[in-house]
Formats: sequence, C-alpha cells, structure tokens
Amino acid sequence: MTRAAISICILLALVGTGVFSGLWVERRCGDMLGELEDIEEMCAGGDTEGASEAAAELAEEWQSFRSKAMLVIRNDRLLEVDRLAARFSGTAGSESPCAELTELKKLIEAMRDSGMPRLTRIL
Repeated sequence: MTRAAISICILLALVGTGVFSGLWVERRCGDMLGELEDIEEMCAGGDTEGASEAAAELAEEWQSFRSKAMLVIRNDRLLEVDRLAARFSGTAGSESPCAELTELKKLIEAMRDSGMPRLTRIL
C-alpha cells in the first residue's frame, strides 16, 4: 500500500508540475503577444521610435522568459524565436521595423498553444 501511495503522489506531482508550467507558458506568451500587438499598432501609426523602445523591452522580457522556459520547452522552438526576436529588435530602429512581426507572432502563438499538456498530445 505504501508503494502505491508514493507512486500516486509522484504521479500527481508530475501532472501538477505539467499543468502549472503549461499555464505559466500560456500566460507569459499571451503577455508577449499583447506587446507585439502594441508594437504592430505603433508601426501602423508610423511611430518607429516607440516601436523601437517597445521592441527593446520585449527583447528583455523574452530573455527573462527564455531562461526559465528552457526547462519546459524544447530548445529548437526557443532558438527559432531567439533568432527572430534578435532580428526584430535589431531592425526596430529602421524604416521597416515590422518586417519580422508576423512570423514572430506566429511562433509565439504556436509556443503558447503547445505549452498546455493535453490528453491528445500524450496518447
């Protein structure tokens, strides 16, 4: 009986950790997507300076998120977003700061959607 109880506790801890990390990834990616939408509005309005500042803030937020997300998200997904985030923040001061915006949004949306464990992905 003791082994069964310990096994159940370990299983519940693993499921709880998976759900918590999925919710955390979903919330943080949602916040970054909101910031990307704000940058998109700035780009549409012609505010390249504001878009540049917002892109720098987004790059800092991404680095903070990435350092913790390495534990729960595959590295190839993080590297792809890293590459696009670096190009995006590097081009934010130019005439076309939003060239990489759509692709970056799609990658972060995919990361957000894949963060939550679902039974269909497990089986």
